[in-house]
Amino acid sequence: MRTILAILWILSLSVVAIADETSTTFDRCVVLNDSQNQTAESKLAVYFDIPQAISGKEVMYVEIGFELSLQAPQGASMFELRAYPILSDWSEQNIEYDAETDSLSYGAYTVSIGDQDDFHIDITEFVKEIIGGNRTNYGLLFDADLLGDSYIRVPANAGNAIKTNAVINIIYK
Repeated sequence: MRTILAILWILSLSVVAIADETSTTFDRCVVLNDSQNQTAESKLAVYFDIPQAISGKEVMYVEIGFELSLQAPQGASMFELRAYPILSDWSEQNIEYDAETDSLSYGAYTVSIGDQDDFHIDITEFVKEIIGGNRTNYGLLFDADLLGDSYIRVPANAGNAIKTNAVINIIYK
């Protein structure tokens, strides 16, 4: 059994050795709050270009990492951050709160408020679909649902801070 584990470990090292990594940042990042419903959750629209370095490469893993400090309203502590592909082109001036998205989430992250403010969200399948020509890249729309009946509201001016701090890491071979 130890021999098999040793062989698997050596093989995993060779895969890592031939993998490469690149990163990019958000080109656009907008916090959206529903003007008609002050208790509705905030949404975050983001867009990033796919780096040329991965053109024709096999993408192994892609994650968005960013910091965002949140305070728990009404004592709630757990929330789920979900990412949905946006289905049409948009700009920072014309994105609407109810922008049309794919109903299938391409990333989710559940966390306790106060325990963590550093998020790492796996969006590998989203990027693979784009580079495979199966999806047009219009970006992602995130929402944050407190696990309960409350929602998280983020100040509109937080978009620039998230844009400045977010990094999309891509591992490929």
